[in-house]
Amino acid sequence: QREANNATEGNIFIRTLVSKTKVHEQEAILLSYKLYFAGVDVAQFTNNTRLPEFKGFLKQELEMGEIQTELEHYDGRNYQTAILYRTLLFPQRSGDIHIEPAQFEAVLRVQNRAQVRSIFDDFFGSYTTVTKPLTAPGVTIHVDNLPAGKPAGFSGGVGQFSISSHISSTDLQANEAVTLTLTIQGAGNMKLLKTPAVDWPEGFEVYDPKVTNNFQNTTSGVTGTKIIEYLAIPRAGGTYTLPPVQFSYYDPQADSYKTLTTPEYTIQVARTATEETSAT
Repeated sequence: QREANNATEGNIFIRTLVSKTKVHEQEAILLSYKLYFAGVDVAQFTNNTRLPEFKGFLKQELEMGEIQTELEHYDGRNYQTAILYRTLLFPQRSGDIHIEPAQFEAVLRVQNRAQVRSIFDDFFGSYTTVTKPLTAPGVTIHVDNLPAGKPAGFSGGVGQFSISSHISSTDLQANEAVTLTLTIQGAGNMKLLKTPAVDWPEGFEVYDPKVTNNFQNTTSGVTGTKIIEYLAIPRAGGTYTLPPVQFSYYDPQADSYKTLTTPEYTIQVARTATEETSAT
């Protein structure tokens, strides 16, 4: 991970960590604000947290749950650490995009021996609280355009994906519905994927596709599946070909575009009684 700037001096500070500082458009970045403290007692954080607006990015926050502390050796010293905030960022434009510093406010408990007046105070401890503002440094992300030569079936996807297809039937009657189901699985900017186009044969009545998303925000990006159901009804008998569906995306790990193709389907449609009568 990259650190935005050097940590501030003292026994408590926050680092800004980003998984990458050089990416392509729509490539996921993990940003974390990580607390480091040693020799101080952190009681809580106030509501005076001010996060950047993250202009130029699409933001997908990660669920934090209960904050957990871990021991980490950093810059020659042992610290207790805790992740205060994590989010996925998807850059929406090219160029250098600066993320402003974030502001936090910690409440520290300080033992005040001067106020101890009895053995009971000494036993239970006598504390005062101190409010300490903390700044997480800003960071600049360099965003490159997606490379030239986008494939014709480019969906806007950036990440790693796979696709599979299933057809409800290839042997049916005229006026009987047929459903083609595409399942796109992977990790990346899943929520921004365009629905691939299906070139239904002439003579099929086509309906708007039904899309079911099952996504989860993880540290590696938005992962999950996009299931697309295309429904069409052939109005006349015959033998039809449903061409392969192409799904293209940019793979930042391979630094190249990739195109996935579903199988071609041959659909046999039996003639209706009306058609049989007309043919005789």
